[in-house]
Amino acid sequence: MADRLRVLIVEDCEDDALLLASQLREAGLDCACHRVDRDDTLAESLAKHAWDLVLADYSLPGFDGMQALARVRAHDPHLPFIFVSGGIGEDVAIAALKEGASDYLMKDNLRRLVPAIRRELRDAELRRAQARAERRLREAEARYRNIVALAADAVVCTDARLQITLFNHSAETVFGYAHAEILGQPLSRLLPESARARHDEQVARFAESGEAVRIAAHRAELVGLRKDGSEFPAEISISRWHDEEGPAYVAIVRDITQRKRDQRILNLIQNVTLAASGAQDVQTALGEGLRTLCESLDWSMAQVWVAKADTGRLECLGTWCRKEAGLEAFRMASIASPPGQNEDLPGWVWASGQERWLEELSGASSTRLQLAVEAGLRTAVAVPVAAGQQKFAVLELFSRRPRPRDDHLLRILGTAMSQLGVVLQRKFAEARLRHMAHHDYLTELPNRALFAERLHQAMLDATRHQRRVAVALLDLNQFKAVNDTLGHAVGDELLREVGARLRAGVRESDVVARLSG
Repeated sequence: MADRLRVLIVEDCEDDALLLASQLREAGLDCACHRVDRDDTLAESLAKHAWDLVLADYSLPGFDGMQALARVRAHDPHLPFIFVSGGIGEDVAIAALKEGASDYLMKDNLRRLVPAIRRELRDAELRRAQARAERRLREAEARYRNIVALAADAVVCTDARLQITLFNHSAETVFGYAHAEILGQPLSRLLPESARARHDEQVARFAESGEAVRIAAHRAELVGLRKDGSEFPAEISISRWHDEEGPAYVAIVRDITQRKRDQRILNLIQNVTLAASGAQDVQTALGEGLRTLCESLDWSMAQVWVAKADTGRLECLGTWCRKEAGLEAFRMASIASPPGQNEDLPGWVWASGQERWLEELSGASSTRLQLAVEAGLRTAVAVPVAAGQQKFAVLELFSRRPRPRDDHLLRILGTAMSQLGVVLQRKFAEARLRHMAHHDYLTELPNRALFAERLHQAMLDATRHQRRVAVALLDLNQFKAVNDTLGHAVGDELLREVGARLRAGVRESDVVARLSG
């Protein structure tokens, strides 16, 4: 209530209005009074000013007190309105109270005026406070409904019998049920048969524990059941509250299918990378990576193809297959009949740079894929392997069960092969460094260090088996003249040609090395 009481007097008699104002001031009320006697001036005063109290005569020229009461109540249902009239029957007074009047007094008996005013001012303040509280409650409930409706996670509320009472939009999306068709249904309808008993047991144990909220650290994983019968991994947290009908529960459910897929990708990449990184050489690294890939993704066989610069055909760099009937024979046949760069499945992928998925091999035209069908293989997929921005190889996978195209799996393979490509590129660089440390960079023949090592081993073998070792030392006469007259490029080509001819003229087990010069 304001410090000064603002009183609106609806009275056609100015003297009666002054008398009412005098009564209020004599009772110690600091008030400012304003009189109106027409409906239009009443409406104007209500619109322009804030009032603490309305005192109204019942009989007015042009309109009556009931009309004044209706206008005041339409403006402010909590504003105290007291009839002060010279002649009002009991029936009229009761009707006025029913329509919202706070009290009624007779003009010839104003002893109750001030007590009635004080009472109504207190009651009006309580009504306004209650109205404010109810408004805030409605606003909070509206915000809650909006938050629940717009929440990214599924929110499902149940009563004490675990019958669904609330099902937000995200829950409709996750489970596939419309709000109207799932309300009143048991919560177990959202769980597969195998998980229902365990879930009911957990909820019962939670209810008996007295724990009000199951915090995030205690979130549990379970399997959810969609309307179409499909299952999905979910994370759930449950809280409990009590209302007039007893305990109730709210479950926040999150579909973690994508998280599981992402974790699967990360685990696969980590396992493939670790398996390949720990290997000693390229072939071993590739074999370990392919084995991990097939076992993680449930494929029967894998091969990696690279293009040979001299022939243009693909060469099998590494392979792995399960120990199942027919697979080893097909693996060997596949290695023995490599495709060209635009032939067969690996060749098509190498030429286009795009993955290719053959869901059914029975209609394949290539001889190699027909051999795969004879080995019991049904599906094949090939994806390019890149190291950075450079095309590096082609991965080929085979399965003994039909597998429809899976774009998510292709993304997994692409990511895993990118990591494997980086590892293989490093292994190739390491192998190249080891080769350069023991071979002449120009002729690719063993250098002095490797020749000395192999000569020492040959001498040990000869001593053990009572055999001889022959060593021939050759020198190119007039080689300096070739460099001086024709240039070092011609001299280098001469050395490469001499090395190649010497290598071609001896046995595979013999050693041709360049010592110096």
